[in-house]
Amino acid sequence: MNPKPSHPDYFTIGGAIAVAFVNHTDSAIAIEMAKTNLDDHWEIESFCEVSEVTRDTYEEGDVNLSYYDMAIADGIVTVVHTYPVGSDEEDEKNAS
Repeated sequence: MNPKPSHPDYFTIGGAIAVAFVNHTDSAIAIEMAKTNLDDHWEIESFCEVSEVTRDTYEEGDVNLSYYDMAIADGIVTVVHTYPVGSDEEDEKNAS
């Protein structure tokens, strides 16, 4: 993903990868919910993977278990991992 000019850190973020935990059984609707949740500040280039998970997918203490539980309660949780302009991640993204 790339930050849109509306992102408060537009000039310092080179890009990002997001993981969305969505409480919906229809994957097409879950994808739309994730896109809508990110749309204000991010241009989404692609989706890498869509997986159905349950609470048993994660072991106690796994940070993803807390995100899963939040999504069950709130409907959606999006975790965004950003990298700075000029980073190796940005160089790899631009090379592909």
